[in-house]
Amino acid sequence: MRKAKNIAIAAVIVLCALAVVIGTILSKNWTIRFHSELNHFFGKGNWECIDQETKESLIYDDYVIVHSNPALSGAEPGRFQNWYIQFTNRNGEEEVWQITDHTLKINHDRYGFFSPKRYSQKQAFVLELMDISFSLAGEEIWEEFIQSCLPEAAADCFEVAVSYTGGNPEPEFYDELWAQPWFTANTVTAGDYLSCDLHDFYLEIRAHDYRLEKLTEEEYQETAKALPDIAAELLEEFGDSASFTIYFDGELWAEYVDGVKTEQ
Repeated sequence: MRKAKNIAIAAVIVLCALAVVIGTILSKNWTIRFHSELNHFFGKGNWECIDQETKESLIYDDYVIVHSNPALSGAEPGRFQNWYIQFTNRNGEEEVWQITDHTLKINHDRYGFFSPKRYSQKQAFVLELMDISFSLAGEEIWEEFIQSCLPEAAADCFEVAVSYTGGNPEPEFYDELWAQPWFTANTVTAGDYLSCDLHDFYLEIRAHDYRLEKLTEEEYQETAKALPDIAAELLEEFGDSASFTIYFDGELWAEYVDGVKTEQ
């Protein structure tokens, strides 16, 4: 009887240890840990993880202790994980985006456990989704205000994304962002960011020099002439919420904050 009891206790201990190990492994795989959140953001059945990779960091180190040979102990590059998510966007096209736990690990390397600037895993995960949403919202602006105003060669010179001023948001910001009903891949718009009061957001519209150089002189001049029209349409669309910068030919061409042009 005692032997059977000891076997049962040992089995429970082994199962508990196994559960802890499996739980630890699964918690590090964000596509499993945050599966329901990915369903919410990209749409259930509308995404899949098509690849993942482990990489060494150039920014932070891990200290490795070798008990059997202390002389081998020391710092080595930290390791982080990338996951590649494929999903179908609102236009029915497939896109692939990367999420990573690199930012989380850098943050934890810099800030101690009790620091108010230390991210939770969920907050760092939402930060990754925010970066994706910045580009998705920027694509919408590019299609509506850049592509519609310029020939294809000229429009392709521009890149648009949402950005923010005032430094990095506090960790709690990401909890609030996640609670916003518009924060999903196929519903988020630039207007959602410009009109919300969670942080100071703006549109960054940039014409890349290396692309402008490929235009003919006539195409270049026509592109430059179109910039006031693009700015006027953005102001008409977003009114007092219109905050954006336009960079052209390596310089800041115009900046607007809450619908008002700033002095340069």
